[in-house]
Amino acid sequence: LTAMGQACSLEDGTGLYIDLEHAVSDSYAMKLGCDFRPPELGGNGRCIRAAPHTAEEVEAMVDTAALHGISLIVIDSVAGLVSKREHKRDIVDEKDKLGIAEIPRFMANWMPKLQDIIASTGTCVIFLNQTRDKIGARGYTEEALKSTTGGNALKFWASGRWLLQPKAVSKAKIWNPLL
Repeated sequence: LTAMGQACSLEDGTGLYIDLEHAVSDSYAMKLGCDFRPPELGGNGRCIRAAPHTAEEVEAMVDTAALHGISLIVIDSVAGLVSKREHKRDIVDEKDKLGIAEIPRFMANWMPKLQDIIASTGTCVIFLNQTRDKIGARGYTEEALKSTTGGNALKFWASGRWLLQPKAVSKAKIWNPLL
């Protein structure tokens, strides 16, 4: 949100925040310089928030926004992407099992297309993602023990990757006279 606020404060800066988890607080965003209010309600109209339902809607929205000159697009988060087929299926219908790795396949097909669009328009796209523990993984590095949602497409197509995590909390020693 800080990057979005900075992009929208520039003279020609515009930003699109795609909130897949529906978890952005307007008051917190406002403190970080990101005003999602429309001009009729006192906002500057440069920061736009959208909450699409499916991954296909996200693709169409991002492609269109980039082609129309949006400076910065933030997708929060890849873990919230749901395919159209999964979104429309009935929960109780056991015959229609979900396809394995639908979102990673979707991302692998979308990334080359998106790269061409953002290379020609100069739009910056930020994907927020989450790490998960790999089941049954063995390794000596932290990366070998962790996995990201959405498959490996973002790893291969990203021009930069940052891992943000809180500092380790040191356990305070509690004085106990009985010990």
